[in-house]
Amino acid sequence: MSERVEDVRFELFKSEFADPLTSDLTITCGSRTWPVQKALVCRQSSFFANACKDRFKEGQQRRIDLEEDDPDVVHAMLEFLYTGDYGDNFRIDGHRSISWLIFNIRIFAIAQKYDIKHLQKYALDGASSDLGEQEQPETGSFSQAIDYFYRESLEHGEYRECLRQALVDHACTHHLFLLENDEGFKDVLGKHMSFNADVMKALGRRAKTLGGSEHSEIRQYRCANCRTISHYNIPDDTRNNLVPCMRCWFSYTVSTWKDNRA
Repeated sequence: MSERVEDVRFELFKSEFADPLTSDLTITCGSRTWPVQKALVCRQSSFFANACKDRFKEGQQRRIDLEEDDPDVVHAMLEFLYTGDYGDNFRIDGHRSISWLIFNIRIFAIAQKYDIKHLQKYALDGASSDLGEQEQPETGSFSQAIDYFYRESLEHGEYRECLRQALVDHACTHHLFLLENDEGFKDVLGKHMSFNADVMKALGRRAKTLGGSEHSEIRQYRCANCRTISHYNIPDDTRNNLVPCMRCWFSYTVSTWKDNRA
């Protein structure tokens, strides 16, 4: 379907979003309800299509309760099904207190849960774009995004792998900044060993790709405490900042790390 046809289709449905006059199905979450068109949501989600079959209670009552989800995320999901977008008016639990990155990851998770692949792709693009526009990570919110992604039991697939890679690449690019300025980043490295391993492997691959030459940005250093080899990008003009080992958390000055080149 061409972009022009898609645009026309969404324009036709925008005015019917949450319109009780044209709806034949009700979706609820918490205290909120959305009257929707069964044909429209079922065509885009195998979950809703199966739930609306007559042999299920939801199909007979024409009512689906998404009690485990956040109402604001559900609203964004349904808005996307009607309009092809969920804008930037994002909230969680009624409060606009999270970053655009976290919101996109929350949307990604619910899209996977209800098998809405084009919404997964849209949320992935939104998260990747947000990461690409950041000159340096937003302290606090980036580590929260990491924590949510690795905490959720997201199914493995192409889109999940792309999102995981985008988060790990961002962490690798800014690992020294995060270690020095974001306590939450240290927490998620210790809490989610799979993320720790992903970062360590990615830094190792970068060092290997750069060949370990004198011009390499990322080099190998051995922790004086646990003897683990870590990969860091330590600028030559950095001398006194404390940098922790990502395995045992002993911190050393940059000059000490440079004295322990592996």
